[in-house]
Amino acid sequence: MPHKQQLANKQRLKAASRKRVSGMRYENAWILECIIMRMKSSRLYEHIRINRIMTLPGRTCLQKSLKAYKSGYGFNEKMFTVLKEKVKKFDSFKKHGNLLFDEMKLSEHLKMKSDGYIEGYVDYGSLDTPEELKSHTHTSLCDHGMVFVFVPFVGDWAQVLGVFATKGNMKADLLAKMITEAIIYAENAGLFVDCVTGDGASWNRKMWKKFGIGYTEDQETFKFKTVHPCDTRRFLYFISDFPHLLKCLRNRFIKTGFRTPEGEVRLEVIREAWRADQSPLTLRAMPKVTPVHLSPNTFEKMRYEATERTTLFVKKISQLIRVMTSRHGPTDLLLNTKDSKFLDDFLTYMSTWKNYCGEKKLGYLTQSTETGLQVTLRSTLALTEYLSKEQKDQKKIYQSFIDSLIDDGKFFEASDVLKNTCKIDEVPILQHSDSRLIFYVAGYVVRKFFKTEKCPDCKIIIASKKNDCHQASAEFTKTFDIWGLMYPSTSLFVLIWKKENAFTECLSVQTLHHECIEGVITALEQKCITPIGCEKH
Repeated sequence: MPHKQQLANKQRLKAASRKRVSGMRYENAWILECIIMRMKSSRLYEHIRINRIMTLPGRTCLQKSLKAYKSGYGFNEKMFTVLKEKVKKFDSFKKHGNLLFDEMKLSEHLKMKSDGYIEGYVDYGSLDTPEELKSHTHTSLCDHGMVFVFVPFVGDWAQVLGVFATKGNMKADLLAKMITEAIIYAENAGLFVDCVTGDGASWNRKMWKKFGIGYTEDQETFKFKTVHPCDTRRFLYFISDFPHLLKCLRNRFIKTGFRTPEGEVRLEVIREAWRADQSPLTLRAMPKVTPVHLSPNTFEKMRYEATERTTLFVKKISQLIRVMTSRHGPTDLLLNTKDSKFLDDFLTYMSTWKNYCGEKKLGYLTQSTETGLQVTLRSTLALTEYLSKEQKDQKKIYQSFIDSLIDDGKFFEASDVLKNTCKIDEVPILQHSDSRLIFYVAGYVVRKFFKTEKCPDCKIIIASKKNDCHQASAEFTKTFDIWGLMYPSTSLFVLIWKKENAFTECLSVQTLHHECIEGVITALEQKCITPIGCEKH
């Protein structure tokens, strides 16, 4: 019996042994399930509880349980202990992921809880903070919130590692310390933090410098990774939030334009094309572009010689967005593909563009945006190579394990391992019904036809006698012919055989749904089915 059904049955048996369920104590796991159920539908929850379909705690009981739940700021060691037990069941490749951190502006507010504790002050939890910050802890009102989240590369789950109530923006020294501590906690819990992602704020760029990320002092070499704090054989990569980088690039493009190696790139080209696309009589080429996207300023005369250069630049950025936002299916970013080569080419293009703009960098990206793009693209390529190697090593481990099971004669265990851990790309096999069964069904069609139709010519065309059927398909019908089964003619048998094969072939490559009839009709057209019957019918 599933674990959740066991919980429900325990509460049901416990309630049956009491005269009243009022004052009954529930298990913590069942309380958590009830909270989730009530969040999904409070009306359905109350209906089930009031009509005693299941033994569920009331709203007051749930509120008391929520108040008893204690959470705090900082990194909770008990949570990491539970997380360590949870990830033990995970595949090692699914433990690799990304550490996300971000902060948001909050309004200053104090709130007193029922136990007398006042919330709303600066709180770093158990983190060892500098002396100048300790004086503000629990005395100054917080106006920012910082959160750390672990997101795996494979899977649809995420885990909050810690939250902090801060005053003002987080300083680079303290932020670097928090990130290091979050990585150590996550690694000790069994996870693998391979990269750190944050937005393009100035204090985050200063934090990068604490880890040595960016250009060196001589501006000749560029560093986008550092030695992992928990494993010297691995690297820790840094990534800047890509949508934030695009926003900075867009703002720069709108404000000043760019001077690329191909020539000047200006917003006026897109603005003029948008004006030409506003005719109410023709279809629009840019229906989603609005004045808000263009942010029109003082109108300047259109320079048509810049059209080709602007179009080329926009295409490059569009392809960059497509590659960096690919998530699944045929658009995945893989090693040694056109997309990975495009990222290499774009990095080369940025270097050429930077040299073209000269020392003053007029018409080039801001230093923060350039550094963010360089670090993000280089880390993305390095992570793609690293994860590809990890996946290959994982496949070798599974292969050796499965081979050992087969050598020991444990075929069923090997089959279970393959089903539970491997996703095999199977080529769909076109299935067909046995021709002997189709012949039998065709005889049933003949019997139904004889009961409703009176045309003697049609009866002769669609039916045949037992002694005239010598094909192998009729053997099944002859074997069970005790009370006079009907035998179809060859033309009727071929007709039903083609229709049946068209149906089975269509459903061999797709699941059954309301649009399958279109695929069946297409398959029937390809079969070139010839109708049968007399000239009249």
